[in-house]
Amino acid sequence: MACIDPHDVEVNPGTGRAVMDVEDLDLEDYSDFVNSLVDGPSLAGRASFRVEWSRSTDRHRFRYAPERWTANMVFNTARVQWEGETSAAHFVTDATGPQDSLFADVGHERSGAFFR
Repeated sequence: MACIDPHDVEVNPGTGRAVMDVEDLDLEDYSDFVNSLVDGPSLAGRASFRVEWSRSTDRHRFRYAPERWTANMVFNTARVQWEGETSAAHFVTDATGPQDSLFADVGHERSGAFFR
């Protein structure tokens, strides 16, 4: 399992602004989702990516008491750059630049013992 260093992530849930900047993350390329679920054959790979969530004032609160779940979220957009490679392939975000998302959010969730 690939782990991201906490220093690669910077988050401000109150404004919705966040950045995740990861370089040379070791991972496995399973070719498809089902193959990954059964831990089938894979190729060693490496990925680097940067995701920037924009500031926003579009705040939302959610609460679902039967499941003991609550969330304070900021709806925004994100800009993504990504590059990954294995011995068989090399993938990169569109050469024209980073890609913008249609929807993103940043926030804080609580559930279970942390539900209030």
